[in-house]
Amino acid sequence: RFIVGYQHILYVPVMLVARVNLYIQSWLLVLNPRSKVPARKLEILLLLGFFSWVAYLVSFVPTWPQRLMFLFIAHAVTGMVHVQITLSHFAMDFYWGDGYQEPNHWVEMQLATSLDVDCPTWMDWFHGGLQYQVVHHLFPRLQRHR
Repeated sequence: RFIVGYQHILYVPVMLVARVNLYIQSWLLVLNPRSKVPARKLEILLLLGFFSWVAYLVSFVPTWPQRLMFLFIAHAVTGMVHVQITLSHFAMDFYWGDGYQEPNHWVEMQLATSLDVDCPTWMDWFHGGLQYQVVHHLFPRLQRHR
């Protein structure tokens, strides 16, 4: 109840470090033997590769305090994407199925599980075009400037 009472204040600071939760959830999923992960070994290998790559890149930052500051700033900057994702996805239903049974079912699910975020033109840069989430889901390769 305490957090809910202050969520309007805590929302953005939490989103600045929300990426850490995605890391944790990824590992919990692939390491849970009861979870249905089609290519579990590949997923684990790719997660290990990602964290090795990040560790290698961060090793070029001279000191530990600078490394930690770099990681915090990098995650905080990407926190803007988390704000956009929560706005355009969490308000909608989730798809719990195993596949798309009908020919148009995929399109229906994209429309039912995401929404566009209306924002001023000057904020387009912060969202990177992802405020048009429905279009992004239907046409993921569509360039945002066209």
